[in-house]
Amino acid sequence: MFILSCCIFFDSCKFCISCEPCPKSTNPSKIYFFFVSDNNKAKIPYTGKDTLMYISNTNDTIAFYGQGVNKYFETHAQSNSQTCEASLDNGQFENISYVFTGNNPISNLRLEFHLYYNFDDNVLFSSVHPDGLYDYLNININWTDMLYKNCLYANSSSNYSYQININGKNYSGTALSNGTVYNYHYGVLQFKFNGKTWTLNK
Repeated sequence: MFILSCCIFFDSCKFCISCEPCPKSTNPSKIYFFFVSDNNKAKIPYTGKDTLMYISNTNDTIAFYGQGVNKYFETHAQSNSQTCEASLDNGQFENISYVFTGNNPISNLRLEFHLYYNFDDNVLFSSVHPDGLYDYLNININWTDMLYKNCLYANSSSNYSYQININGKNYSGTALSNGTVYNYHYGVLQFKFNGKTWTLNK
């Protein structure tokens, strides 16, 4: 009688089938922690309890109130060997989010920032270097039934090609999609909502 043993490789979903028992894994499970770099954390210039004021091109105003900072780790598992009984390594990836709620309950406007260590399934945990190259910053401006999402590669150098005049002073920022302009030192300088252009009221 043939004895079949099999296992599922976590990363590729392939089956390992042989007529001999699979050897025991010689690679014990490990836990890897991946933190967003301090340099990229500084690219969100908020404390989480800030009040942000914006004024539209028709002189309407919106206030955003910070709801604090949420820090957590996202867990991923990964096989650490190509043997049939490979152990599963545990990867803990840092996530940091800021949420600001608008003062207009009808629009339900929210401004969200999500800075995180972006995990690549094709890279072994043991090969990843926590140098900030995989950090991403998502800036979301959303309200009922709509979502504008801007993904800004956090480790990229600032390309401040867009100029905005705010109360007689010029500010420069990175022009993202949907009319959002971002500056690492001042945050969201400008965005579009409800057919209007909203500018930070400094």
